[in-house]
Amino acid sequence: MRRVWLLAFIGYLLLGAGWALGVPVNGTYDEVQHIPRAYGVVTGQVYAEGYYFTGPASLLPGDLTCFAKDKLAAGCQTPAPAAGTPEGDRTVRWPSAAARYSPLYYGLVGAPLAISPDLGGIIGARVLSALLSALLLAAAVAIAWGLRNKLLVGAVLLVSTPMAMNLNGSVNPNGMEISAAILAWVALLALVRTEGNERRHLVAFAVGGALLLTLRHMGPVLLAIVVLAALVFARRGRIRALLRRADTRWALGAIVAAGLLGLVWILTSAVNDIPEIPDRAVHISFAKTVEEIIRIRTPFYLNQVVGQFSYGELTMPGWVIIGWYALVAGLAVPAWLMSGRRFRFALVGTALASYGSLVALELWFVPRVGWYSHGRYAMPAGVGIVLLAAFVTVFGDDFARKFVRLVVVVTGVLHVYALAEVTLRYRDQVTSMPSAAYALSAGLAGVALLGVMGWFFGSTQPTPTHDDPDTPNNVGRSSEDGAGAVAH
Repeated sequence: MRRVWLLAFIGYLLLGAGWALGVPVNGTYDEVQHIPRAYGVVTGQVYAEGYYFTGPASLLPGDLTCFAKDKLAAGCQTPAPAAGTPEGDRTVRWPSAAARYSPLYYGLVGAPLAISPDLGGIIGARVLSALLSALLLAAAVAIAWGLRNKLLVGAVLLVSTPMAMNLNGSVNPNGMEISAAILAWVALLALVRTEGNERRHLVAFAVGGALLLTLRHMGPVLLAIVVLAALVFARRGRIRALLRRADTRWALGAIVAAGLLGLVWILTSAVNDIPEIPDRAVHISFAKTVEEIIRIRTPFYLNQVVGQFSYGELTMPGWVIIGWYALVAGLAVPAWLMSGRRFRFALVGTALASYGSLVALELWFVPRVGWYSHGRYAMPAGVGIVLLAAFVTVFGDDFARKFVRLVVVVTGVLHVYALAEVTLRYRDQVTSMPSAAYALSAGLAGVALLGVMGWFFGSTQPTPTHDDPDTPNNVGRSSEDGAGAVAH
């Protein structure tokens, strides 16, 4: 297990580092907002003065969004004055829309910015963010290995999309939030669907769940979706058995404590008090809003989950996105057709709740601040669609082995293509970032290690049992059909 964990950890770290080295400052969504927040937290400015932090002029270059206009190269940015010079050390007020976000993520990744408030510190913070996210993802892979569930290894690789890796290699809590959610999903599903190693899985769920709950303000809703889906999909009697364990109560207590700390922050920081922005607000009828959500915003959500980068102007070709979703369908559709009602309820509920959360945000914010939701916001919940399917025990070992190897090959190629496309798109006239060769080499090495881990993973699928409502002997049934009771 240690070797599998190590391969996964180094692979995810290198892939995230490739994005950290390949994308210019603010080349990932909202990084210009998160970098001042991270610098502020590690320099004692946990509670901002309004929406501003004080810091040196060397922290960020100028004209940070220029490359979004007409897809210019990032060389259009104005270089920041060098740290350590009178001009670079001049104190300025940096605005940040993330000024009231939970300080947890920023405290974890912000130290390099305090040491070196310039491009070097930004790259250091990005790599540190990628490292912490890699720890979470490697833990999820290790649980899959311990369960002898090859499909689950493939599922973790499949939900680690280029968008997720891009976010992991940036200063943005959304990446770590997605990684924490993957760990929480895998650990909790292991607890409610299998027996053995409960303490290890409880610790993993406590870590993933606590982080998911507190990293961003949507955490409570996202964790609730994870927990409710797992309860629906739980084997008969597993919930009662788990609640009788003392370590279960300790794990739940840790998550509750994290939730209380998050609540304290919400109450004292006014993070949910988002001011209206009249210039961006969109005043259209409810029917028109719904139409545009379906016609325009929904394709944007789906594209972004796989690969729509920068500020939305750099979208991967259709064959990349369709190829990725084809793999998702290759696992989820057979699981749907061959499983019982518990899985179907859990899958549909997860999908509707994930999409519904984005729609609800749009309906609330459109007349106040304009179009708001991004597909990446729902990824912590949405990854459950794939991870749930990996726990359906109708698949034989031969299918699992072939499917995971297909995932390894296709996702590896698409990861490398996405990283190269984005990195090279910015490179004309860029002198500030390291050579693209470093980014591409790190990304290739990461993909190779993850590929080795997935290709040669020699476990077998869990053996179907007659009592399992999601086996061929019980297709279309749930355990309530025989027992007349709801699983607890």
